[in-house]
Amino acid sequence: MRLITFDHNGKPQLAIERHGRVASLPGVTDVAAFFTLEEDARAQAVRAAEAALVAEAALAGHETLATDDVRTLLPVLDPRKVICVGLNYRDHAAEVGMEIPKAPALFPKYASTLIPHGAPIELPRESVKVDYEAELVLVIGRHASHVPVERGWSVVGGLTIGNDVSVRDFQGVSGQWMAGKIFDRTTPVGPVVVTPDDLANPGDLEIWLEIGGDLLQRSRTSQFIFDVGQMIEYITRITTLEPGDLIFTGTTAGVGFARKPPRYLKDGETVRVYVEGIGTLENPVVAPRGGAQPDLLPKARAATMPV
Repeated sequence: MRLITFDHNGKPQLAIERHGRVASLPGVTDVAAFFTLEEDARAQAVRAAEAALVAEAALAGHETLATDDVRTLLPVLDPRKVICVGLNYRDHAAEVGMEIPKAPALFPKYASTLIPHGAPIELPRESVKVDYEAELVLVIGRHASHVPVERGWSVVGGLTIGNDVSVRDFQGVSGQWMAGKIFDRTTPVGPVVVTPDDLANPGDLEIWLEIGGDLLQRSRTSQFIFDVGQMIEYITRITTLEPGDLIFTGTTAGVGFARKPPRYLKDGETVRVYVEGIGTLENPVVAPRGGAQPDLLPKARAATMPV
């Protein structure tokens, strides 16, 4: 099942998306609300949307909407937790000269960092080193604590796409890197959430990122150092996951920071991140309001763990 949150007359609405059409799930605002419905209510909402899509196929003019005609919103409007896993591909660890971690390297983002498909990535005025990072994102479907490895997938409600945009000049200021990860409205996520049962092999998906036709990152999620079960097991030892929480699963080799010469985001570009079976997350890059002000840059130490 493919789920999309969109703007419907100024209010958020969740829908099923299929073959370029969307059909609303009555009374459901976003994916988190969908996952928290009682099972009967969830099934009833799905039946109503499915009926609309079937009728649309058989009867022109039935009330559904074209996907291209809706304004996509965040899949989860206000996630309580956004947890990111760093250094989760061996090739990325190698390109930045870091050792393979013995456990998942975790850091947080905040909901204020997130932007939907199509929204502009506004370059921070304080930075001249804004980087891209293609990632698969897990959307948690139920409350989960102390989940064993073999049951990790059971708490994943769906999969979506993320771009863990990183402000590298701030990431290198201190011994931890969170400052470079939490600038407001810099992290695209979406456009749809796909339930794992809709994918032939959700543990092995192609992922790539391109800018202006240049393919900069490409891998498969089967190359994770810590797979989905291991990530879920480790995280749920530490904190309880809840419906709508997001887990960014790490990026592969090819980030701008590690290129020779470095390659950072520029005004006027469009970044496209693709994940097999989910689709493409696309966002333009725009200059900071008021222009860049590099005099505001902190005095950075040697770069620390560029994840």
